[in-house]
Amino acid sequence: MPLSSVPLWERPELRRITGGPLRPGGTALTQHAVRCAKLPAGSQILDIGCGLGTSMSTLREDCGMKPIGIDARFAQLQSTTDMDAQAQTVQAQAEALPFADASFDAVNCECVFSLVQDKVTCLREIRRVLRPSGVLLLSDLVLRTHQTTSQSQSTGQGCASRALDLPQTLEHLERTGFSLLLLEDHSRCLAELAAQLIFADCLPEEFRNTCCRPGYALLLAQTPSKEVHHEQ
Repeated sequence: MPLSSVPLWERPELRRITGGPLRPGGTALTQHAVRCAKLPAGSQILDIGCGLGTSMSTLREDCGMKPIGIDARFAQLQSTTDMDAQAQTVQAQAEALPFADASFDAVNCECVFSLVQDKVTCLREIRRVLRPSGVLLLSDLVLRTHQTTSQSQSTGQGCASRALDLPQTLEHLERTGFSLLLLEDHSRCLAELAAQLIFADCLPEEFRNTCCRPGYALLLAQTPSKEVHHEQ
């Protein structure tokens, strides 16, 4: 398989560049999000798109959480358990979480939401598995200009091809019953990672050819304190 056809997050050069975390901001942004969410030690947290398990280790060892990870790719999960014997992982899609209702205090979703094809279904599933007053920790690319429906339904495989603009993301959160707690701009983290990729000559073509530079945002959103019906 040509290296250019391998997703960036699975390419070994990215791991060499970042030292492990495969996203802007690294584990420092993960810890910052947990602090902002004011999650108590021992909280049960689902890590969507856990990849090689870097965030899971941070959530457990540095934040005192009890994480479970899911990833759609078996190879990623195999690498996770090989590197971290304590990791609890399940192979699953973000749009079909194999957990009972109200199973988690929080859900962590870092640089994954942009890759999900059906984002509304994904958010509904996240809301379903969260307990009342549960918190979604969402950090991802956001487009700086509004995209039409046809533009936002890109067939590209990368995060920049599938990312939404911020108003669309906020609309989806409200539509699926979440209340926004925090919104922070961390585009500088994305710029720093992009500079490292350019220096290493492995910046993906989707970033080179995009008509507008994406930003990077951290959002915290909360479920209601008690179940309410909302528009499907």
